[in-house]
Amino acid sequence: MAFWNQSDTGNKGLEDCLYKFYTLCAWFVKKNLGYWRILLLKRGKGLITRMN
Repeated sequence: MAFWNQSDTGNKGLEDCLYKFYTLCAWFVKKNLGYWRILLLKRGKGLITRMN
């Protein structure tokens, strides 16, 4: 039982870390949305040009 309990707490810790990471990423992306949009548009246009 001790092993399973440790495993559960380990997974909980990992989930918390991932949640915090995703929250931080979401905040960062929202903060720099204009910049990311321009970057993606430029990158997208470059990819489309290469494909054609």
